[in-house]
Formats: sequence, C-alpha cells, structure tokens
Amino acid sequence: MKRLELLQSASEAFLLNGETTDYLKTELKIIHYEKQLRHRGPELLNRVDEQLALIQEKTKYQDIYDCLLKMKIEILSAQGRIQEAMDCVRVRLEDSMRRFGTETEELSFIHHGLILADRLKDEEAKDEF
Repeated sequence: MKRLELLQSASEAFLLNGETTDYLKTELKIIHYEKQLRHRGPELLNRVDEQLALIQEKTKYQDIYDCLLKMKIEILSAQGRIQEAMDCVRVRLEDSMRRFGTETEELSFIHHGLILADRLKDEEAKDEF
C-alpha cells in the first residue's frame, strides 16, 4: 500500500508541474497496481476513463492510450460487460484504420475481440474480427 501512496503523490506532482507524459505513465502504473490488487470496481473503471479522456493527442501517447484501453476492456470483461468491451475493441480498430504502422497493436485488439466474441458466442463478430 505504501507503493500505491508514493505513486499517487508522484502523479499529483507531475500533474501540478505540467509533466503530462510522466503523469500519464504514473497513472498507468497506479491503475495496473490497483487492478492487480483485484480492485476492479467502478472506481477503477472511472479512473481509466478519466485518463483516456485526458489523452486528446492519441498519436503522441498511443502506447499509453492502448494500455489504458486494454485495461478498460479487461475490467469490463471481468464485470461481465462483454458487449461494452467489444465496443471498445471496435472503436480502437476503426481508429487504427486511419493510420499506418499500428499492425502489431491491431493484432492485440483483434485477439481481444475474438476472445470476447467467443464469450458471447457471437459467430458474426468472430468473422468480423
């Protein structure tokens, strides 16, 4: 728990000093740590959504954005909100269609989509992915 408190203090300091990249990376660590502690309730999902909303310049922070989105998909899936998780996968894949050089991450999201479609037993979605 001490580690979590230190990360939160660092996150606040980065935010106050306008160090956006370090702030987002620290928030990503906090979310990952809380997820490992099995805190997958609405508070964690809200925290992920807040960070995703902060990332307006997706190309600059694409790696952080993708990590946050994967965490959101995992949290939604763990809560049984499979359709919402699939919607996140679809949004990410549609977004990547407009850019080149994102094939590796696309494969990761396609994999998530296939797993979610299998859980829903949605053959049409499987074919889509």
